[in-house]
Formats: sequence, structure tokens, C-alpha cells
Amino acid sequence: MAESDNTQLVPPTLANGAADFHVLVAEEEGPVNWARYYDGTQQPVCDIELRPNDQPSVPPERCRDCPGALSPWPDRVCVRRKCDTCGHLRHDVSDDPATGPLVRKGEEIVVPGAVLRANLFLTRGASFSQRGVDWLAKLLFPKPIGLVPSEPHFETGLTELAEEAESILTACPLLQEVDRSTEEGFAAAAKILSDNPIDPGLMALLVNTKARVLLESLRDHPETPPVTIAALAWSTAVAASLLRFKVAFEEAAYRGHSFEKIRRLVSEWDKNQLNDSEKFWQELLLANPFALSQLLASPLVIHGERYLVGGIRAGGKHGKFADYLLRNQLTDAAVIVEIKTPCTPLLYETPYRSDVYVPSRELSGAVQQAIEQRAQFMKQMQTLQAEQEDHEPRVEVVEPHCVVIAGNTKPQLTTRTTRRAFEAYRTELRSIRVVTFDELFAKLSGLAGLLGAQKDGAA
Repeated sequence: MAESDNTQLVPPTLANGAADFHVLVAEEEGPVNWARYYDGTQQPVCDIELRPNDQPSVPPERCRDCPGALSPWPDRVCVRRKCDTCGHLRHDVSDDPATGPLVRKGEEIVVPGAVLRANLFLTRGASFSQRGVDWLAKLLFPKPIGLVPSEPHFETGLTELAEEAESILTACPLLQEVDRSTEEGFAAAAKILSDNPIDPGLMALLVNTKARVLLESLRDHPETPPVTIAALAWSTAVAASLLRFKVAFEEAAYRGHSFEKIRRLVSEWDKNQLNDSEKFWQELLLANPFALSQLLASPLVIHGERYLVGGIRAGGKHGKFADYLLRNQLTDAAVIVEIKTPCTPLLYETPYRSDVYVPSRELSGAVQQAIEQRAQFMKQMQTLQAEQEDHEPRVEVVEPHCVVIAGNTKPQLTTRTTRRAFEAYRTELRSIRVVTFDELFAKLSGLAGLLGAQKDGAA
């Protein structure tokens, strides 16, 4: 929602669970749907959507003289104002739990600390400036609990880590029907989470188990050697840091990594548009297979490069190879890709007749090559699959899609007539898709722009 519609002024620091509520002051009239946080130097670090908690708590006590709540809501943002009926301070929320209340300028807004902490992540809509990433790291990765029980906050720190991990496990949708209190249930939970390593539940299970084992050793086994206590404490703290990274930073790190890969690939295109080496472009796209997934609206992986799709006669001659054989990750359908260069002419420069342009020899040859490769693939694939091991990935023997990547529209199709001629030609191909290099990289540039915007605004 636009900044002008959200008018709260936020205090400079976020209490790490110490304060139950934060009282803000509205600068303008409007709905309260997000909060902006500042660091100790009053620099903005993040914007947080104020969504209610996923697990609503018990509503506060109501006034006997009016419908207002006498105390703040523990799981929702409310506005605190004096009641015209009874004179008490009442705490009003929006009728719609998904939105914040309407406030007037100067009114007090009460935000539960639990709501702020629950929304302090990218997956809940929070966005961070570059300065904010450092701020969040200092917030989430406090000083270690220590290595010996005599250090301040050692046991309380362990208890907090165990409770933090337990809350993640309780909310984990993969474990809703698993009873972790039994030995069998714990083993089942560990197996489920091990099979889903992206979910933070596995790391939460590790933190919870380590912290509770250490607490049990302190209470029930005082004879435990100090070196054992120190090792357990160290490994628990490391696991807790990894858990917090996974919850708060992993998505941002992945976005940033993806953005940089795409940005570098687009940069290679910008520098090499006049490169006429097929080998260069084949190797570049092989090193960045995600680019080829932009060719079709389906998730593709490389099944093979320089893939044999036709038979070889005696002496090793006349084998037909596709530059790439891609495989749809969901259906195992094959996609044959033939790669030329951006310098491959799309049309003959001289019209066949007045204003009638025809495809170039190089383009029509690449299209015919793809057609021949598909025919050979259909003829040979059943034999090749019979020789595969059961564990090897395979493609389905159905008529594959064929894609030819060639040419560059901007320098080659300079008039409306040539652009129409090229579009008419590739539209009539139907079973063969022709994609130019600049079209492919334009898609990647758009994706980089999307990820870049998220990176700049959301860590």
C-alpha cells in the first residue's frame, strides 16, 4: 500500500521480546497496514507489513458500558482512543482481520510485539534497505549464550532457543499429524524434515533437541564434564544461527544469487552481440541452463549436450546431434534445441519480389536441421531408452518440441516490412519455434529487473 495511506511513526529500535506492545503516533489519517523502522541513527532500515498472527489468541476483555476492548489485542494492531460513551480508553481494531484500523492524526496506535516479530521476514512482506540487512543481522544474531553454566543468561538463553525452535516446529505444516513426544514420532518427524531440507523445520528440530539435552544435563547430570557442556553449547548456538539465517535471510540470499547470475549472463550478451561463434553461445547457455527454461512456459533441465539423435553408420560417420536435448522436469517430455548465433541472418537482404522477403539460407537450414533431428529422435529413442539403466533420467518418446535460437531482430529487421515477413514465416512453422537471441535475453533482462527490484527493496 502507498506510503501516504500509512501514517505511523515507529520508534528507533525493536525490542527482542522484552516489550509486549509498541505505542506509535499517527502522523496522518488513514489505515494502519505497515510500520517503518529506524536504526539508532534514525536511518530507515525496513518496512514491515502488520499482518495479524496466523494463530489468533484470546480477545481482550470488553467494557461493560461499550463494545470497546479495555486492553490492547495481543495479536492485532489497534488504535487507542478515549470512549465518548464511558470515558475509558478503548482499543479498536478493524472489522476485517486482514487490514489495520483507520486512525486520525495524532491518535495512538498499539502494535503487539509479537506481530512485529512475526512479520520481520521477507516471506511475510518485510522489505529491507542495505543498511537494514545489517540491522536485522545484529537483531537476530545476539551475543552467544556462552560456553559454561556460570555465564549470565546461560540457562535462560538455552530455554529461549528451545522455545523458539519449538514454535517453528509447532507451526510446521509438515508435522501437523506427527506426535514428536514418542520415539517413533520423533523419528518420523526427522525423516519428513530430512526429505524437505528447504523447510526450516529440520534445523529447528536440531536446535530444540540440542538445547533440551543440554538443559537436561545441567539439571539432572551435574557430573557432565565441562568440555562436553561447552561443546554442546557451541554446537547449539551454531545451529541456532543457521536456523535464524534460514528463516530470515535464506530467501534474500537466493534472490540475490539468482539476480547476480542473470545480470552476469545479460552482461555477456551486451558485450558479445557481434560474436559469430556457435561454440561460444552453446557453452554460455550450457553454463547457464536456467536461460533455456525461458524458451517455453515449463520447467526445463538439460538432458544432454551435443546429444545423439540419429544413428551412426560404419566408421562413425553421419551421426546427427542436437546442440541440446532438454527435458521437462514435470512431464519428461523432450525439447530439441538448435543454437546458431546472433549474427545468423534471419532474412535475405534482397527481397524476393517487391516487399517480399524470404528466410535466409542459414535460418531455413537450421529449421530443417531441427526437423531432421526430431525425426531421427523419434526413430532411435526407443532403442536408446532400452539401453538405459533404471536410475538414469529419461525422456518420454513423444514428438518433442523443437526450438531454434538464431539472429538478432534489432539490427536485422529494421523495417516494418521485414519484421512482418519474419513473423509470418515463423508463425507458419507451427511445430518449430524460432527465437532470436535478443528475444531470449530480453526475457532474462525482465527477470533480472524483477529480482533487482526485490533485491534493492527487500535485501
